[in-house]
Amino acid sequence: MRLRLQRLASADYETRDFKKDSEVIMFDFEYVTPKEAAELDLHSNGEGAEYYEKLNSNNITCFSCTNKAWKLADTGMCFSCTTGETDASEDYELR
Repeated sequence: MRLRLQRLASADYETRDFKKDSEVIMFDFEYVTPKEAAELDLHSNGEGAEYYEKLNSNNITCFSCTNKAWKLADTGMCFSCTTGETDASEDYELR
């Protein structure tokens, strides 16, 4: 994940067409409940379901492209802006 974020930090956001990107972004996450996320300990931080409940209550949009933000990553950005990828089939999201 760190490498992906570094790659995004160096992107030229002034010339990137986020509206065009947002039209083709596919979010095919494996959805989990906050309880399931705590059981899987997806952040490996040992925090309980309350932590994931708090993340799940964040209904914000990506500050880069205005798509729905990826709650589980807690970056304030959507999956594609966070990772630079469109295939989320191997990633989790809170439902």
